[in-house]
Amino acid sequence: MLMPWDKAKLLTDSSAMEIARITEILKHNNIEYECVTKKNESSIGTMVHGSMGASVGGGGAFTFSQSAGPVSYVYHVFVSKKNLERANMLIS
Repeated sequence: MLMPWDKAKLLTDSSAMEIARITEILKHNNIEYECVTKKNESSIGTMVHGSMGASVGGGGAFTFSQSAGPVSYVYHVFVSKKNLERANMLIS
């Protein structure tokens, strides 16, 4: 487990495929990592957009994805500070 004082951000990306490629490289090279996933919108924003979609339009309620658009994610990958340089070299 990476400790908060010993981890460094390796990269941030919005592509799940790129994150999968990176984490496979790290696993293959026995580099411990942590991946943190964040939605592109806050919980309050999700609720607001969801309720707007349900109330807009005379022909019935819209689904969340119709009102708010596609949900996207941002991925942050962390490694230990001692492995940062090696991990950067491997993923290049």
